[in-house]
Amino acid sequence: NRQRALDALTRNAAALRKLGAQAGVAIETPALERLTAAAQEAGGAGKPSGAGGGDCGIALIFGEREAARLAVLWHEAGLVPLRLATQDAGIDITRLVP
Repeated sequence: NRQRALDALTRNAAALRKLGAQAGVAIETPALERLTAAAQEAGGAGKPSGAGGGDCGIALIFGEREAARLAVLWHEAGLVPLRLATQDAGIDITRLVP
């Protein structure tokens, strides 16, 4: 269910922000805030990956038009997106998006 997956990712991002605020730790850096906001603007959801505070985030988006929009928004924000695809064996980087 696409909407449930997007909602779950959005709730996870909110929980990380709340945890960071309670702990006094910047889990979501300014770049990751831009990543998350752009994902939402493009019709998806995003969040810091791992424990946060670093240089990587993830986004979930459905549709080629939406993915292209997200790539433009991230580029405008100075973010470097990687295009990933799932496979039976796991995740594979299929190409870098300029």
